[in-house]
Amino acid sequence: MTRHPCENRLAVKTLTVFLFLMVVWSGVWLVKDMLDRRFHELTSGRGAALFWLAAKVIVWILPACWLIHISGRSIRDVANLSAWRSWTCWGTGIGLLISATAIIPKWIHGVSFLPDRLDYAAFNVLVISPLFEEYLIRGALLGNLIPAIGLARANMIAAFCFVLLHLPGWCMMGSLHTKLAQPLGGAFSVFLLGLCFGVATQKGRSFLGGSIAHFFNNLTA
Repeated sequence: MTRHPCENRLAVKTLTVFLFLMVVWSGVWLVKDMLDRRFHELTSGRGAALFWLAAKVIVWILPACWLIHISGRSIRDVANLSAWRSWTCWGTGIGLLISATAIIPKWIHGVSFLPDRLDYAAFNVLVISPLFEEYLIRGALLGNLIPAIGLARANMIAAFCFVLLHLPGWCMMGSLHTKLAQPLGGAFSVFLLGLCFGVATQKGRSFLGGSIAHFFNNLTA
């Protein structure tokens, strides 16, 4: 099937913008590290949560809104609230299947599989990250790539970009080598999760399907 040149240009522009965002996101981690040395209130709790919320809105959400806009879609199209039954079912179903791979081994060994407490960090992991990451990766990036290269290849590229999104954090936390070296629990697992979130998004016809699956994964990871 012949792709329209506009669709190819949109895909190239989308990937270029994402790579630029990765450079900026790496800089955000460096800035956070410098601020932590001067302002201890930013190292944890409300201060850290507000910093990351503001950073993600500026570096992820605003560019994602622009990418969606230039594709001719709207936030309403990407969220597709009217299809709530579909994205709820697909997101929950895929999310529970993913969670089972973590819950069963922990249950066998008598280890708790739920967060110890609900605080600002937990809110970021369970709510902000699933919504913001899926809006950027599946809502904007995946949605812009599909018309040019098809669903299968677009989902693989989006999943790879999902891995890239985690690299600055792994690097700053000193776990980059471990994450890249180990097949399970590292970069490869994140790639597989990205594929699953992409399926939840496409089958559910909303990035919220991927967000729900992402939530269940983070809840029990």
